[in-house]
Amino acid sequence: MTILLSILAFLIIFSALVLVHEFGHYIAARKSGVYVKEFGFGLPPRLWGKETSRWVTYKDKSGKKIRRKEKMIWSLNWIPFGGFVRMLGEDDTSKEIKNDPRAFFNRPLGSRILIVVAGVLMNFLMAWVLLTIAFSIGAQPLLINEKEAKNYLETGVMERSNGVVLESITPEIKEKAELEAGDIILSINNKEVNSPKEITSLLETANLTNDAIELKIKRISEEEDLLFTTNIAIGSGEKLGTLYPIPPIEKVNNLKLPVHKAGFYSLVKIGKFSVLTVEAFGKTIGKIIRTASPPDNVSGPVGIARLTHQFVQLGDIMTLILFTAMISISLAVLNIMPLPALDGGRLMFLLFELFTGKKPSVKWEAMIHGIGFALLLALIAVVTYSDILKIFNK
Repeated sequence: MTILLSILAFLIIFSALVLVHEFGHYIAARKSGVYVKEFGFGLPPRLWGKETSRWVTYKDKSGKKIRRKEKMIWSLNWIPFGGFVRMLGEDDTSKEIKNDPRAFFNRPLGSRILIVVAGVLMNFLMAWVLLTIAFSIGAQPLLINEKEAKNYLETGVMERSNGVVLESITPEIKEKAELEAGDIILSINNKEVNSPKEITSLLETANLTNDAIELKIKRISEEEDLLFTTNIAIGSGEKLGTLYPIPPIEKVNNLKLPVHKAGFYSLVKIGKFSVLTVEAFGKTIGKIIRTASPPDNVSGPVGIARLTHQFVQLGDIMTLILFTAMISISLAVLNIMPLPALDGGRLMFLLFELFTGKKPSVKWEAMIHGIGFALLLALIAVVTYSDILKIFNK
């Protein structure tokens, strides 16, 4: 039953994100006077379609007023993912529509730019609305920095546990003990430590006496937490490494804000997550070029479906809302990147026209987008293959 709910949740989330994106293109096209021929739910082949019509009045290139019945198809398609908007003159520049003012390529440059970026703007808007609702009701805080963590500890949003976190370890200490970054120091020579200052003081004492010290360590693991002790001879002036200024966290409670503060908080987090998405994309491409495999923390459709299943099992609707908002931001950021076949790639050609006053060759643009689409499919294939391997390895 849980698997069926997970599949349904994944389809709803994925379709909602893409449909919101396409709805942005649709609204912008209609407002800009572009003839929208079809709005499709899911991807072809078509399962069902309903044709609607409306009378429109517009002027042709000579200024003559024309009144015509404009037909549009609302379609339901076999592949239940997302949707699409088919506009007159978006890809077809044939002679039959060359002089049609309703064709995409005949609309003013500003209108075409708006149509291209409208989908991305709708995904950002969707994320902002979801996050604002979530933090108005109460949800786990996102992307916590040091200043926020200290504030959350003071206000009770976060509750600390004992110990101090090792952020990094010096090479000398690594040779003497099997310590890892992220280990939590619970005590030194049976004395509990709860701040970097306490550890520094105890190490200074050990340096003066040249005695070995006994560390009690807690290591967080996916399977189970490990508790162990290790003895280290600390030389004069030696340090363990860098100590994280924020204590280990035992529990994170929900953050609940007034609506206006929730809206501003969401806006800030969208900006930070967008930057992280760009950085992660760059690292992903770099690692694929070097090793032919993506980083472990990068997921494609299969990985997203797996995460959806995990969140459904938790039974927490707020977690699913936050997850949906994060995916919406990722979709928006990736789409606006200046890559062929994506909205950002189409935007680059429009900006070229804006700054040069010349329309790029339709033939060359179509070819570049075709190559970009093939590379995009290859990237999705590599990430999907990696996701499947993770499942089997698990």
